[in-house]
Amino acid sequence: MPKVIDEDKLFLDVIHTLVRLGINKATTKQLAEAAGVNEVTLFRKYGNKASLIRSAFQSILVSSPMNDLSYSGDLEADLVEIVAAYKETSLLYGEVIPLLISEIPRDPELKELLEPFFSVVRSIMEIIQRYQGDGLLIDEPGFSAVSALLGPIIVGKMLQRTNPYLPVSEVEPEMYVAAFLEGRKK
Repeated sequence: MPKVIDEDKLFLDVIHTLVRLGINKATTKQLAEAAGVNEVTLFRKYGNKASLIRSAFQSILVSSPMNDLSYSGDLEADLVEIVAAYKETSLLYGEVIPLLISEIPRDPELKELLEPFFSVVRSIMEIIQRYQGDGLLIDEPGFSAVSALLGPIIVGKMLQRTNPYLPVSEVEPEMYVAAFLEGRKK
């Protein structure tokens, strides 16, 4: 009888290995070893490395706290929730978002993985644009506002990945949002 694979654990192990090694450098053998399964089992179930990675990313993007974001009418609470969801996603899955941004655009087989990520970005833009429409935030392009909100966190984590000794401080969502709103709140 074949061994039943816990896909949630498998996908988490695959994502953590990809974050650690990079998409192009991680081999299927390394992904299998990290997950504690046989490489042949992965090939039988997923066909190839790209299909395994696609399945892992789709699984975590669907279950990411960033998929649960919505407009509540409370500007600061919603922005704190966005930052906290990004932070929680990073804690659960590692720096998966910088990995998506930096590596996937160069891999034509995996480009469609960016769509769920951009769907999340669009939903954050819609939340911000509603607050702009409510007159609570300055008018600026939605993507610029999302970049201003999450960009410093993402870039900080990317820089820290290249040099773990960089003094990147832990993000406290409430304090971070208060600083973000300086100059943006009407």
